[in-house]
Amino acid sequence: FPVTIAKKKNERLFCIEGDIKCVGYTTRLINFAHLQDRVTVVHHTAAEVTIWYPTYVQQKLNFLFIDHEKRAYYRDLKQIIDADCLDSGSTVVADNVLCLNKPLVDYLTFVRDENGPFVSSQIYEGFLEYTTAEERVNTETIDGVEVSIYR
Repeated sequence: FPVTIAKKKNERLFCIEGDIKCVGYTTRLINFAHLQDRVTVVHHTAAEVTIWYPTYVQQKLNFLFIDHEKRAYYRDLKQIIDADCLDSGSTVVADNVLCLNKPLVDYLTFVRDENGPFVSSQIYEGFLEYTTAEERVNTETIDGVEVSIYR
């Protein structure tokens, strides 16, 4: 999943990717777009934050986009928070939180907890990518992204 730091000319995008095939695909796309100087692909899982964060990132994240194994969203976000990777005001966006009528209850409960580490969290509903207009009458194609702001 991609994470970004800094809002200046030298900002970087880090793509943390656990699947070696996806590392290859992503690297080829980055090279094709001539973005090697702005994007770093790291072959680790999100859960390996204690390895990739101090090795590659070394700064607080101002944006975190989560889009990987759905069952791991909550666990991985907790580990990222515990590793002190997020800055106050950081935005965390989680994709597919309502996927296939199976909301990610543990993740959503955590980010929406008024006493938790986020000052706000809101769902933006839509449909699964690649669905046709005809398929969108089926409630099973409803999906959403959750946008949360870290304290």
